[in-house]
Amino acid sequence: MKVAELSHGRTMKNIYPPFEEIQLLNYLLGKAGEEERSRIEGWLHSNEAHREYLDQLEKVWVETGKIRPVPLAVDVDAAWERMLGRISAEEHETPVRSLRYVWTVAAILLVSFGLYFVAKMFLIPPEQVELVSVAEIVKYTLPDGSQVSLNRNSKLTYPGKFTGKSRRVTLAGEAFFNVRQDAEKPFVIEAGKAMIRVLGTSFNVKAYSGKDVEVSVDQGLVMLFTVNPATNDTLSVLLPAGTSGLLPAGSMQPEVMEGTTPDRLFWLDGSLEFRQTELSEVFAVLSGHFGIDIRAATPQILNCRLSATFRDESLETILEVIATSFELEVKNEGTNRIFYGKGCGK
Repeated sequence: MKVAELSHGRTMKNIYPPFEEIQLLNYLLGKAGEEERSRIEGWLHSNEAHREYLDQLEKVWVETGKIRPVPLAVDVDAAWERMLGRISAEEHETPVRSLRYVWTVAAILLVSFGLYFVAKMFLIPPEQVELVSVAEIVKYTLPDGSQVSLNRNSKLTYPGKFTGKSRRVTLAGEAFFNVRQDAEKPFVIEAGKAMIRVLGTSFNVKAYSGKDVEVSVDQGLVMLFTVNPATNDTLSVLLPAGTSGLLPAGSMQPEVMEGTTPDRLFWLDGSLEFRQTELSEVFAVLSGHFGIDIRAATPQILNCRLSATFRDESLETILEVIATSFELEVKNEGTNRIFYGKGCGK
């Protein structure tokens, strides 16, 4: 298409150049061939209005960036050398034009650089950041304001800036998330074959390599799903607050489990939440976390159900609460703790 309009839609009649826009742009960049260059310069010298027309075109291109085609890839060194060569050849015959040419090329290069950096900012994926915990728990705020607590021997990978239609991170290990609400950009966690999608909520994810993936929800609604890479079929379950989900190792079918495990956040704040939990399970949980064997002298004791919440309490305090709740007596026998008493019937 021939050049037809200037800024603000104003048209200069009867002086349209017999050239395409790309030909004029190549001329300004010093890329035009000798024959084409002679034709353009002959047209410029034939009428002062032609030169004014090109000047206004240059102003439009430089100030608005509306260069068609847009020169996204710019060989800066080559363009600079061509500019110096043109100046040297023309400085004696057309000093005014040489100065104008310097400013024209410089302005076009600036526009091109601007387009390059815009492309780099919006088209190239942002740099990925790794948050790693080894011997201690790491707490961090992500670029979108969401908060994450990373358990020991875990790693979270996330972009330096969330772009696109979702906020996507990758987890290897265990972490507790408090996701900031953003209805237009769901928060998505990749954890092996499992995917977790939320809009704004708090939940825990346990996803160690080769083991089951466990998700327990404190607040909000969470989707646990998998995608079959061969068929793109999606299998999913919805997890409301107070429930948990499981993706067994080696499976693509997520499952819903009523309730949550009592010790799901013990790693984070030392909390234990028992809800009508049989003492057989209570003793197993305590033995696992405190490294001590806890037993019952009679089977009836294991039938008792405990409802209690502990947060960063000592083992001795917890055992005393259990003994008092069911009129039991706890004794130290070597490294073991033994409960005595009538217990509870079925």
